[in-house]
Amino acid sequence: MNKKLSFILAALMLTTLMFSSCNKSNPPPEPSSSDSSISEPSESSEEPSVSSSAPTVQIYDPETQTVSQVPVEEGESNAKVTDEQLVNILNDKFAFKAGDNEFKIIINSIKENGSGLYVDFAGNSIPAVSMGSSEEEACLISIAETLLKNHPSCTEIYYTVDGGAYMSGHIELDPDEPFRYDSKLS
Repeated sequence: MNKKLSFILAALMLTTLMFSSCNKSNPPPEPSSSDSSISEPSESSEEPSVSSSAPTVQIYDPETQTVSQVPVEEGESNAKVTDEQLVNILNDKFAFKAGDNEFKIIINSIKENGSGLYVDFAGNSIPAVSMGSSEEEACLISIAETLLKNHPSCTEIYYTVDGGAYMSGHIELDPDEPFRYDSKLS
């Protein structure tokens, strides 16, 4: 369960960062348009039914500490994905089971501000609602690693709940306080 949840959370956040750009004045690391954070899939894609021109996002898996390419099924292959579409994609993929209960983590929005990315969760669906402190921290790290992997110009992640402080009982962050952790990616 923890591995599946971590992967889902990581996929959600990577996808989010892929479609929003932190410092739009900085050129992207790959030859693409300045606001697109969609990258072309590698030739070794394990999805044989996905066209080589389909857009993909990079997802961080905390269990293996690796990044994989995941195809984006919405829109045309050369179309830019909006933040709203990205949030919808991530919310659709961010469900997990704990025992007999099914939970869904809902992201209201992802916004950039300078070198920081702000991730706003819906109050009744933050990771701590159904997790212990270790699982919650792993989830937040997965989201952060996913987003930062796709936006090298961004250096900080800020978590909020319904626009206010992130308070879960395990972790408390003011809206202007960045989430601090030891990065797994170099």
